[in-house]
Amino acid sequence: MAVYWISFRVGHEDDYQARYTSLVDGLKSISLKYWEETTSFLVIETDQDIDSIASIANDAVDRTTDLVLVRAMDSKNARLIGIEGDDDIFKLMPYLKYA
Repeated sequence: MAVYWISFRVGHEDDYQARYTSLVDGLKSISLKYWEETTSFLVIETDQDIDSIASIANDAVDRTTDLVLVRAMDSKNARLIGIEGDDDIFKLMPYLKYA
């Protein structure tokens, strides 16, 4: 089992609610435990690896308008889904990879 945090921004296009729900429900479906008490942020415990989590996120969102950041809490391992205009994230997290 591993614990991950997921931070995300879903753009406010017409299908916002469908993408938001698809992302959250997809992540919850693979979670043994989850915490979602703050906005657009989840902590999950799962037996899935980080690339499987990134794939679920990728399937739920629109990479041209949405952004998802997934990080393994016990290691320096992270994935970015979507287009990020601020490259500082790669300086702050040099181990970050695009999914």
